[in-house]
Amino acid sequence: DESSAAPPPFNIRLRDIRLRLEDDEAVVPAGLPPPPPILLNIPGLRLARDNLGVINVVQGHDGGHSGGRLDSGGGGEGDVVNGYAQQSDDHNRQRIKLETERQLEQSRLEVELLRQQLAQQKLLLAQQQANSKSLQEKLTAKTGEVNDMITERESLLQTLNYLQTELLKTGKK
Repeated sequence: DESSAAPPPFNIRLRDIRLRLEDDEAVVPAGLPPPPPILLNIPGLRLARDNLGVINVVQGHDGGHSGGRLDSGGGGEGDVVNGYAQQSDDHNRQRIKLETERQLEQSRLEVELLRQQLAQQKLLLAQQQANSKSLQEKLTAKTGEVNDMITERESLLQTLNYLQTELLKTGKK
């Protein structure tokens, strides 16, 4: 008395599935490395059996609960997961390495540019210091000339006063 009862429906949600598939039957010629493993990273997956006993594999949606029954007639093309695998860890590492190398090269260029700007600023500072020293030497020389002129003026004024005094003395006699 076997009865063929319909299997009960179920709904299973899986998250963060990571699979590493290695081909252990591959024939590899001597001297060549074995084929790389297939790395699968599936963020979310839902397995659901409907009332007809058909198990549907559907990509998870943000880890949330849809609350509805799966369509046994097959969903949209984007919902069914057919061996979908995201980029492998090696590919991600390579991408990160390339991005890091790009950032490093950009940093090197920025450092080189900053060094050139620093060298230009140092050169400009040296030129300004030399110009300042030259102007200071000229100022010192001109100050000396002005002091000499003031001394000569004082001497001339004294001579003029002396001569005026002598003239007054000779005019009174």
